[in-house]
Amino acid sequence: MELDYEPTPEGGSDERRDLTGPRSLTFFLFDGDPASLDKLQSQTQFREHDIIERHQQNEIRGVFTHLREIDPSEVEKVIQHLLESKGLTKLKCLLLPIHSPKDLEGDLLNLIKTTLQEMVEGELKTLSI
Repeated sequence: MELDYEPTPEGGSDERRDLTGPRSLTFFLFDGDPASLDKLQSQTQFREHDIIERHQQNEIRGVFTHLREIDPSEVEKVIQHLLESKGLTKLKCLLLPIHSPKDLEGDLLNLIKTTLQEMVEGELKTLSI
């Protein structure tokens, strides 16, 4: 809730950002060959408050910040389009919507690791907790 987004400058886009409602986060993990991840990382522009980390040579992790509550299917559509448009359809992508601190409780790391191992090349999956 403490993200400090700047208001749209006068004369800018007519799109207005409603910053008063609940916000949410989506944890993401891309897994695949290092060359594809290099291409993804170098050709994708993330927003100011998004976090991205090259965790290993074959893995990128991060968090998308959302100004409003987001339906996971919206995030899936954007990621699917991104991967297809860049020719990166062999990467695995795991998404985890985070709405409250309770979503981070339990054996989450083991769940992520197990799910990733069960996924096939090119699969996009959203975990629901």
